[in-house]
Amino acid sequence: MQTSPAEITATRLLLEPEIASLAARHATPADLAQIRHCLDRGVAASTHDEFESWDSVLHRAIATAAHNSPLLRLFDTMNAARDLPVWGNIKRRSASAQRREGYETGHRLIADALADRDPDAARDHLRAHLIDVRTNLLGPA
Repeated sequence: MQTSPAEITATRLLLEPEIASLAARHATPADLAQIRHCLDRGVAASTHDEFESWDSVLHRAIATAAHNSPLLRLFDTMNAARDLPVWGNIKRRSASAQRREGYETGHRLIADALADRDPDAARDHLRAHLIDVRTNLLGPA
């Protein structure tokens, strides 16, 4: 896959907030429990790589909770780019305890909106989270 972190973040901003909105409408109690489990594991992660792994699993759990197979396939294609070395390197270089805390806060807001069945808040919180990620990785837009 030939892509860049800028292309990945642009694609994520187009796709993931709408997926979160659908997930707020369609998530089952089991989906919401899985999202909380991923969130908790990410918070408990002791290394950057472990946190990043749970971050990826959390975002996929949200996509799964939308219960839309074509969107999940699109998500998986886009998410595979996060495994490219360029993405991991830039994430590692930009990592800090303060940024991780911000990501965890964003994840909690998204999970709470999903549990509240609030599609607008889920969309808005996921968009804000991804803008935060983009700014931390690439600088202000």
